[in-house]
Amino acid sequence: GSYPPHRASVMSSGTDSEGEQISLTDKQANTIKQWFWRSAFSRRYSSATKRNLEADISGAKLLRSAGESTLGSFEAPVNEIYFKDRRFIIGTVDTRVFVLLLSQQQPKSIVNGSNINISQVLTSGNRAEFYHLYPQAYLRSAGVDSIRINALANFCILSAADNKRVGSLQPSAYKSRLANNIETILPSNLIPLSLFNDDFEQFLDDRAKMLSAAANKLMGK
Repeated sequence: GSYPPHRASVMSSGTDSEGEQISLTDKQANTIKQWFWRSAFSRRYSSATKRNLEADISGAKLLRSAGESTLGSFEAPVNEIYFKDRRFIIGTVDTRVFVLLLSQQQPKSIVNGSNINISQVLTSGNRAEFYHLYPQAYLRSAGVDSIRINALANFCILSAADNKRVGSLQPSAYKSRLANNIETILPSNLIPLSLFNDDFEQFLDDRAKMLSAAANKLMGK
């Protein structure tokens, strides 16, 4: 299935139920952004749907009329484990939210440094648009199990064409095939420099910390 339209960035204006244009303050916009990310990471509507939906509608109405409300104030714990234990599977909620998180960083291709076309990535939902930072073949030969290999923290956005250029070598070996200024590009993909140490467990820890920090920042923590 394809990804939904990109809704992560909230505009400073919107339309109410009657079609009237309304203007949002920075505080209101930030509250809505926080609500969006907390809802996404906590799977807010996967259970107690009616109760949560009614609460959020009430919170949104109060936010509009009073300028502030408790919308998005519920807990949505996300730590390193979230990105290490959940697998990258196209079509799942966890993977979709992970991709939206990466897209917020305005990522650049690790191969040539060009801006990644986020709209194309989100609408295609194509597994070929993503890459194992530690290649499957390399990890399998080292005896790493499939759950660890396919952890969210082991993926980045990369086109199919660039994917082929990198191949299935260990990171220290494929580094020469990447952009010359790769050290300055990695942060836009939330990738640590320890990628090139060929220590998968250390890399997984470092990447998961970067991802969880970015997620919590978006949630207003």
